[in-house]
Amino acid sequence: MSSILIEIITYILGDAVGSRIPNPQPPEGVFNGSLGAVSAFFGFVAILFAIPTAFNAVGPFPLVLLLTVVDAGIASLGIVSGRKAPRVTRRNLVLAKFGYGASITALGVSVLALLVALVRALA
Repeated sequence: MSSILIEIITYILGDAVGSRIPNPQPPEGVFNGSLGAVSAFFGFVAILFAIPTAFNAVGPFPLVLLLTVVDAGIASLGIVSGRKAPRVTRRNLVLAKFGYGASITALGVSVLALLVALVRALA
């Protein structure tokens, strides 16, 4: 019973002290500081979607088209956030460059796989 009472008291005290201390915003804004990490995440996910797209280039055309469209959407998020990161922040720029490069590579692989599947479907 005493541990519950201690939890309640520390919660009340922590809330009272925490509201007195100002919480400064980062200079680049709340969300812009992590654009490099966001770009790296989307670049990595785009690579993960580009690999099955490349291996299924000899598969059915609608599957390759669907995978390419999904990969293009994910890669575009990585490209946009990777290009915006150096303009708004100085943090995680290496991750932004990696995400941008990975997204461009994944998009190129997916488009090439789509072209192979299209040529195969028309032949």
